[in-house]
Amino acid sequence: MIVSKDSLLLAVRNVAQWGDTDVLPFPLENHWFHDAEDEVVSVLTELDGAFDTWLSGYPLSFGRDFRQVLTYAPLNFQSRRYDIDSVCRVNPRLGIYLQEDLNNLCLELAGAPAIEVFAEIIDVSQPHWMDEAV
Repeated sequence: MIVSKDSLLLAVRNVAQWGDTDVLPFPLENHWFHDAEDEVVSVLTELDGAFDTWLSGYPLSFGRDFRQVLTYAPLNFQSRRYDIDSVCRVNPRLGIYLQEDLNNLCLELAGAPAIEVFAEIIDVSQPHWMDEAV
């Protein structure tokens, strides 16, 4: 198992208390997190045991879940508000999660360290073209 049951329980409690970062942060499934912590951890543990097999059936849906990570991590990097070393994305609707070191995630997905990826995202999002148009 990649993630300990204690870590999963902490993640479930965090999502139950603070919600997800979707447009509707407290979906109906959130009540399940409150009412059946052990059952949720059990499902996550089961998925963890056969994660690669399970993930191969849902590659596109899983990939879309990183939009928020790729939005909020660079914004946090620019503001320097928090020191974020790793991320954990839980999708209770699909019953999947991933916890990964942020630098490793960027190296795997973009082939560059997090600081370079974030700097490029922030730079691209700045409206430099407006300066040239004036």
